[in-house]
Amino acid sequence: MFRVYLPRLGAGEAASTVLSQTRVPLRSGSETILLVEDEVRLRTLARKTLAGFGYKILEAGTGSEAVALWQQHSNDIKLLITDLVMPGDMTGRELGERLRRYQPALHIIYTSGYSPDLAGKPEPAGPGTGFIAKPFDIDSLVRTVRATLDARRS
Repeated sequence: MFRVYLPRLGAGEAASTVLSQTRVPLRSGSETILLVEDEVRLRTLARKTLAGFGYKILEAGTGSEAVALWQQHSNDIKLLITDLVMPGDMTGRELGERLRRYQPALHIIYTSGYSPDLAGKPEPAGPGTGFIAKPFDIDSLVRTVRATLDARRS
């Protein structure tokens, strides 16, 4: 048996504590994002969400589709969002490594429905590389995108 001790709050204290917490508004952007996700519904939701915040979205369902889009739009793409585990010819990690050979300053967000330990969280994480676990909410997606784009890459 164990006991958990929590501080006492009066009814008015709990309500005022919640009301006093300020939420930082979600920030928009105008950068071009290459979104690579094999689940069509999730890709559609992410595209609509990010486009609603002003981002230009190029979308692909596989690594090879993403490479084809990269070849056409590489000068415009500032961020790659890719699932770590994808069916087909390459994983998200392989795609990220391949595109960074062409553009070392490329920002990348890896996504996965697996924990980072099981999915093999990409290294080095460092500035300009993010990770977001699936399922993610709109708030987390938009905040992670903005934070990753704002990070300096060498």
